[in-house]
Amino acid sequence: MAITFEQASDLLKLVADKTGGPQDQEVLINKFIPNFRMFSNLDRSLYFPNFFSWMGEIRELSAAPVLRQIGDLATTGKWGLVTNNASLQILGETMGEDNIIEARIWTAGSLHGPANSTMEIVFEWVSWADGGPIERIALGRMKTTWVEVLAHGLVRPEKFPPLLHDFMSSMEARNDAPDTLRSLPEPLRNVDMGEVLFQAKNGPRAQVFLTDKSYETSLYDSNLVGNLYFANYSMWMAKLREAYFFALAPHLYRGIGEQGTLKCLSCNIDHLREGMPFDTIYVTMSLQTLYRTGADLYFEFFKKEPDGRTTKLAFGNHKAVWMVRDASGKSVPSAMPKFFADTLLAAANRDDTGRHRVLRSTQA
Repeated sequence: MAITFEQASDLLKLVADKTGGPQDQEVLINKFIPNFRMFSNLDRSLYFPNFFSWMGEIRELSAAPVLRQIGDLATTGKWGLVTNNASLQILGETMGEDNIIEARIWTAGSLHGPANSTMEIVFEWVSWADGGPIERIALGRMKTTWVEVLAHGLVRPEKFPPLLHDFMSSMEARNDAPDTLRSLPEPLRNVDMGEVLFQAKNGPRAQVFLTDKSYETSLYDSNLVGNLYFANYSMWMAKLREAYFFALAPHLYRGIGEQGTLKCLSCNIDHLREGMPFDTIYVTMSLQTLYRTGADLYFEFFKKEPDGRTTKLAFGNHKAVWMVRDASGKSVPSAMPKFFADTLLAAANRDDTGRHRVLRSTQA
């Protein structure tokens, strides 16, 4: 039976577990129901950039006791929190009848870095049904730093104001116990990517360039601090990936994924500098590894300067796998469509840097 409004009112709320973390740190628990827009993979499963948006949302919820103070400081244009990096592992996708997700957030370790102003945050998402967990669907990590804004797009780490420091310190780990998680099914943790068909050598600029695109930004892409919101980068990553593979085989993007769906298993984005509203963001996608069932992709994000130069803002890695539904409805890896694998191998063979080697060819 579907959830009632009364049940939803009691279930979908914030709860603080004072010692619920792996090192007895406080854990904020937030149950919610994703809206339909979040299920935008071709097979109607959760689309990976949404997890980055959820990281931002629950991060701010976890700071509710001092959110007003953070807001007052940020709106001066002189202070704020910036994201250093964010990573995501997709571990499952089975949802319950009511699409309920339990999100949990806690800090890992203690404050560290320049000015002791950086914290690492752990995120966990679990699907729920009939009052209990089904499987862990994702894990995320983020490093965020309190900064002073020096100029347009220029910041430096700075000490937390006393009130914020006291609050952040209260969220730290209380012991050095192993950073372990409760035991839950994780059907996508160790997906077999199959045989390696191509591997780029190690070294700077060793990846095989595949495609690029520029994105215009505006105030819509910004936030309270005034910089470009970190979750935009995962969306640009997704848009560029989808545009590239759609152009190779548009017919595979019709329907509801009956022939398969290209899904993200993991990705991370490291931020080097701040992008600002009205910057033009230039994104590139390259190939690192091609497997029988998927690929490791590498992304770089640049700001286009007025004189034509580019300034690197961020970079990221992305593991994608081609998945089909088995007889039980579970997603399982399958051979990459020939349209995709042959094009990626051809790009590797055309690369003229001499730094790449094709290990195997696809079969006709």
